[in-house]
Amino acid sequence: MCRLFGLLSNRPCSAFRYLFGDQCSLFAQSKADPSRLQGDGWGIGFYASGCLRVIKSERPIYEERERFKSIAGSIESNIIVAHVRRASNPRGLPREKLISVENSQPFHYENYVFAHNGTIMIPDEVKGLLGEWRLRIRGLNDSEVYFWFIIKELHEGGSIAEALRNFEKDLWRVWFEVRDKHPGKTRPYMGLNMIFSDGERLYAYVSTMRG
Repeated sequence: MCRLFGLLSNRPCSAFRYLFGDQCSLFAQSKADPSRLQGDGWGIGFYASGCLRVIKSERPIYEERERFKSIAGSIESNIIVAHVRRASNPRGLPREKLISVENSQPFHYENYVFAHNGTIMIPDEVKGLLGEWRLRIRGLNDSEVYFWFIIKELHEGGSIAEALRNFEKDLWRVWFEVRDKHPGKTRPYMGLNMIFSDGERLYAYVSTMRG
């Protein structure tokens, strides 16, 4: 399970308390459960003078305490999206292939920023939905497929709500076509929880699946 943070304000403000300072901050949550550490990278996206900036690391956030503290304390923005990662691995890859800056979140394109908590269980099959957008994938994080699907839908004139509905619908459609190839899996995803911004609005979506 990853952890997400999103802030929307009518004026630029600091999120230091929520990112680092408070006992329930994102930093504190990353190591709250020793059996399920979020130790596979972190990132923060925010807007400065209307332009998106993203800072990411592949290292455990609790091993970069002072760096994260400094960055969290330096940001003032009206929209902030942050993510700490516990890597999912639906492809069964060696761990070293999963940990890199390219695989850390949030993902971004133009002025869009996105962070996901969950697992897309059939990412390689779902890439087929992306068309030429699949060529923009840089890592092996299954969440990146989700991100580029949303971007594709927006560039085709859809809304964020339509993109989310279409992604879930298409996930199920592809799943029923390929599930016989995945005997160890029982569903196409575990959680589609996400935070997304276009620089003007902040969107949050919760869609979980258990069992």
